[in-house]
Amino acid sequence: MRRKRDGTPHLSCWALPTAATQGWFQEAIERFARISGTRAFVPHVTVLGDVSGWTHERVAAVLKDVPSFEVEMLQVDDEDARFRCVTLRASPDPLVRLRAQLRSAMQSDDTEPYRPHLSLLYGERTTSQRREAIEAAGLPASLPAATIGAVAVWDTSDLDWGSWRELDRWTL
Repeated sequence: MRRKRDGTPHLSCWALPTAATQGWFQEAIERFARISGTRAFVPHVTVLGDVSGWTHERVAAVLKDVPSFEVEMLQVDDEDARFRCVTLRASPDPLVRLRAQLRSAMQSDDTEPYRPHLSLLYGERTTSQRREAIEAAGLPASLPAATIGAVAVWDTSDLDWGSWRELDRWTL
């Protein structure tokens, strides 16, 4: 379990693709899970990590004039990090704006520089295992964009992402 020093759960704020654009990303995540023998998860872009102090009403007020928006996926990346094993690097512009808006409605202990991405594979893999999975997945050279249509807070305390759960959601 990942918990804060005070014992409260580790919560994450995610940007979620619309139903119209989610399918391609969900299928890619499921393909990587099959190839690597892991579990699939919900397609998302983390906007803020380790959040607290939010209320549904306060976040709704901040998001009330935020329309759905498109996020371009720039390239496939991989790294030696459990929750960034294989990712699609996302264009930062609209996500950085959303992140700044949400910071006014919730606190975040996230101190890392923001690198927006949509994960395709979680887990601990060697460089060669990650590259083999990318090759086996057969991703197209031209990656689709995601239309972001909602923001949600998820309990991501457990290292087993299969037990993560959505706590609240706001439609853009």
